[in-house]
Amino acid sequence: MQKETNTITLHKRLKLNSRKNSPNWPAMLTLESGNRVRPSTGSDDVGDAEAFAWKFFHETDARIKNGLPAQTRKFKHVAKFTKQRMKAELDADVCKLTFKDYIREPILHLQTPTCISCCRCQHA
Repeated sequence: MQKETNTITLHKRLKLNSRKNSPNWPAMLTLESGNRVRPSTGSDDVGDAEAFAWKFFHETDARIKNGLPAQTRKFKHVAKFTKQRMKAELDADVCKLTFKDYIREPILHLQTPTCISCCRCQHA
């Protein structure tokens, strides 16, 4: 059974959707990589939702143009970006030698919430 939706296209990569049983208008942004980001606008007013969607679109676009990760909501995206940056600097010989340790070691300790503050866990 399909849900009824109303869709407003603001840009070829930016849309607002409204579902039948929800008063809110969530946004959907398609990144150049093909991944989709769906932030909640938190608004049932189309005008407010549109303003939020445009602001989100421009902030995400600015992050991409400045060489930052498009998504920063989850730690996984930031960690992946940082590891790639460290590897690029290591390959170009313009980094600290400790970058080798960060890239080589698995980030297993980040999976356990009790070990976030330490840097050399022995958890397996």
